[in-house]
Amino acid sequence: MHRGLGKYRRWSRCSKKRQKQGTKGTHEKKKSSTSSKKDRGLLRKQIQRLLNAVNKKYDPANDHWVYAMDADVDGRRALLTMHMARKIQRGGKVMVVEPQGYDFVSVLDRRHMMFQEDLGNDGPFETVGLFTQDTPLNLATSGSGNDWWLVANRHLLKYLTKVLRTMP
Repeated sequence: MHRGLGKYRRWSRCSKKRQKQGTKGTHEKKKSSTSSKKDRGLLRKQIQRLLNAVNKKYDPANDHWVYAMDADVDGRRALLTMHMARKIQRGGKVMVVEPQGYDFVSVLDRRHMMFQEDLGNDGPFETVGLFTQDTPLNLATSGSGNDWWLVANRHLLKYLTKVLRTMP
């Protein structure tokens, strides 16, 4: 008898015991905190509420709260990257906060106007749809001002909470 088969037999007997006892194996995936539609809707509402509060307190004379995001760990994780933009162009979708106003959460998918045209790769920077690459963070930016796009995720929620606490 081959030694490798014994290992697999023992494993299958153990899993049968676990099935009889009703316990789960360790190989099962855990559900992520934002996996269900209900959780995503709740996250969207929370972010929208915080955006409204931050934009009410925002003083235009000071620097905009968005441009300090790259200095914060949670802020950096809430910025749209070129890698994410390529995934979206291939069929993914993500909730984002669009630039200029930064006042509402919307869905970015391949049917969005940012993917309807393509700028082409004439210059030294990569483009995906109407997004251009901003180095060194490899961010997906748009417009003549290289405006950042924010991903509506738990990191943005944490960052907005921090911003709201530090605002006078």
